[in-house]
Amino acid sequence: MSDQPVSVQVAVITYNHEDTIAQCLNSILSQECQFPVHIVIGEDCSQDKTFEICKTFKSNYPDQITLLDNSRNLGIAQNFARSLVYGSSKYVAICEGDDYWTLPTKLRKQIELLECTPDASLCWSLNSDVNEETEKFSLSGKDRPIHIELPYLLEHGWFIRTATIVYRREHLENFPDWFFSSFSTDYILQLLLASKGSLIKLEEDTAVYRRHTGGITSGNWDHWINRLENKLKLLNKIDEFYSYNYKDKIKTQKNNIVEELFFTLWFRQNQYRWKTKFKRSLQLLNISLLIRSIVQIKRRVILKAGL
Repeated sequence: MSDQPVSVQVAVITYNHEDTIAQCLNSILSQECQFPVHIVIGEDCSQDKTFEICKTFKSNYPDQITLLDNSRNLGIAQNFARSLVYGSSKYVAICEGDDYWTLPTKLRKQIELLECTPDASLCWSLNSDVNEETEKFSLSGKDRPIHIELPYLLEHGWFIRTATIVYRREHLENFPDWFFSSFSTDYILQLLLASKGSLIKLEEDTAVYRRHTGGITSGNWDHWINRLENKLKLLNKIDEFYSYNYKDKIKTQKNNIVEELFFTLWFRQNQYRWKTKFKRSLQLLNISLLIRSIVQIKRRVILKAGL
């Protein structure tokens, strides 16, 4: 473990966040710390006013903010990676441009926890998820263990919100090549760090994560189905990366995704029937139609999952 003095870099990954980026940056600047905190903004050539807002913050806080070059759009993975590896601080925190921190002592408490837990590579925390349509808040992470190891993360998937993460820079040397063409770069980051040490939870709500629309209830079928299929493809890559040593753990997560994809495909296929009978009891649905739909869709889902 590095004995260098405590310092933190906060990577802010942002694209088309003109409505939220100021709140994000102000929440970071409001942190109460006894150690240096530097913000690195990875602004990825937004098509709105995000870059202009970031430039204003950079002008107002020239010694605290670095604004990375945005002359061309890099894409999610490349922008994410360059923002994390920039600099030489002992610790790295992350807050994407549409999220924000709510606890002024977040960094101090998480780093204190890491400093006294040398076998931990990452500290995360509870957070509030907010639905952008209903604006309702819900607490996330309460039911998860305090200490998490790699097998648990492979079995249960993505649940650690990126805005809560602080990790040791020395534990992330590089990214595998497939990282840059993969879905869910933040989940891969967590797995890479879990390979170097445990993940420890701060039992306090420190941040807000915005849950965006695009789920099955919004009727955006193709988006949701592609998302689930990309998760399955990613898990196949992860399985290979770990030389199939955690195959059973990964298969548990894949089975859960298959069930969700399975339901989504059936839901889309029968959306008119579903909408017109939604208020009736599920027992009134045509069970024979449901079974036929299940049999047809199951073959497709199993083939995509590689199970």
